[in-house]
Amino acid sequence: MEKNTFKKKRNPRFVRQDAFNIKSLNPKWRKPKGIHSKIRMSIKGHRKLVKIGHRNPASIRDTYNGLPIFYVKNINSIEKIPQESMLIISSSLGFRSKKAIIEKAQQSNMKILNIKHPKEFLEKAKKKLDEKKNKKQISKKLTTQKQEIKEQPIKEKPNHQLSEKELKEKEAHERRKLLEKPK
Repeated sequence: MEKNTFKKKRNPRFVRQDAFNIKSLNPKWRKPKGIHSKIRMSIKGHRKLVKIGHRNPASIRDTYNGLPIFYVKNINSIEKIPQESMLIISSSLGFRSKKAIIEKAQQSNMKILNIKHPKEFLEKAKKKLDEKKNKKQISKKLTTQKQEIKEQPIKEKPNHQLSEKELKEKEAHERRKLLEKPK
């Protein structure tokens, strides 16, 4: 793959008119349409108006350091991409598919733009998965223990094994229940 010798232009920062003065205005570019707008009239000393002349040449438009950029959504699309190119991996992918894409990209000398250090990323992700598995196992053990405790029959002491104090308390409790019955 040949690198392009062109450099990308350094364009002015296109900001919506009066966005820095009015908080409610989003700085995202909108074309000024006012009658007296100095930006619309392209008067010297005011912000630049967005025009086609600010565009980069087509040969370097979707490139990074002269190499083409490709957006990867699945493993099959990485096979169609030429070697020594730049990749951007979709953020909506899960760990398994990201892992497969990263490994394939490293084999074919492709650089991934949105993951700075792919090897470290893979190691961290594996650690997180292991921690998650351990938490699941612990929670399963806890739930099974709780179920076992619930399934065990509750053993009550028979009346003759209760102490005198406990018997008196039980009788008093039963009397209260009888007296406090709702009508």
